[in-house]
Amino acid sequence: MHTRLPLSKVAIAVLAVIGSPTVSLFSSPLYAVTLQAFNPVDNDQLNGNLLVTGGAVTELTGNQQFAPGVDGSVNTTLGALQGLNRIVNDHGVLGTNRLDIGPANFGITIPDPTTGGNTTFQVYNPASLVALAPIDASTSVADVVNVQDNQYINTRIADVNTGGTLNVNIGKTTSAANAATNA
Repeated sequence: MHTRLPLSKVAIAVLAVIGSPTVSLFSSPLYAVTLQAFNPVDNDQLNGNLLVTGGAVTELTGNQQFAPGVDGSVNTTLGALQGLNRIVNDHGVLGTNRLDIGPANFGITIPDPTTGGNTTFQVYNPASLVALAPIDASTSVADVVNVQDNQYINTRIADVNTGGTLNVNIGKTTSAANAATNA
């Protein structure tokens, strides 16, 4: 059995559906875009950025293809830095004995003649002192290197403007998260 609504109630129902922010009567076209390969030389300063504008629905698919960048901090030895003349003066530190003094967490109490009470000070505990090996040419240290153009600077895979939609479906769901296709 069908019930007819008066025209005014039908009009109200249609207006409610059209005005609802969660219901869309008109579907936007779906554009599929395959994730391109990214590398730090070519893809900084927004190069290769997928732009999704208002009303467009875009799906980004494919396997990750991001070449790693170069870290500007690397480990080297003091000997290598000396060989490059990057250590001008070691101020007598190389080859000398060293000491790890530990934390200043040993409390000593000293009478305070001004207040007539006692004041406690945190000092280094002599029992915590540890002799360390001297620093020599084989000691590893952090060094800063020029990475040339091998770091990602201002890189974006995609930008979605107001009204646009981006569905991301990259990698292989059947592979482990750390697999080459998903890492």
